[in-house]
Amino acid sequence: MIVIVIVLDSVARVADVGAIPTGIPLPQIPDLGLLSPSLIGAGFAVAAIVLVQGAGVAEASPNRDGSRALPNQDFSAQGIGNIGSALFGGMPVGGSVGQTALNATAGARSRWGAVFSGIWMLVILVLFSGLVGKVPIRHWRRC
Repeated sequence: MIVIVIVLDSVARVADVGAIPTGIPLPQIPDLGLLSPSLIGAGFAVAAIVLVQGAGVAEASPNRDGSRALPNQDFSAQGIGNIGSALFGGMPVGGSVGQTALNATAGARSRWGAVFSGIWMLVILVLFSGLVGKVPIRHWRRC
């Protein structure tokens, strides 16, 4: 807030890294011509790691109602989420220990807590993208 009020031009901001798009992007099919065999192999490796991490998060943080996690359902949901994310130019999605711990600490009673945090992020980026661009970022320097 101080950076915005005082107009400190010497402070690096999020918008300096790149433009933050406004509004919700239209879905588009990714350009599959950019794929190469090495990229496909690396993609499968990352997907396997993310699936294992998601399964680990599900086991480490059991459902509050005592029901067991359903790995097949979780894997399908991650796949659908990644397809949806790709159509809108988003980042890959997966289970996260940090997100799960934050939701549990905040009192979330189900996995819908992560969905609502994503919805809030979307609202913030759509309605306040100009302010998000003014957020200062830290540059690490060698001392």
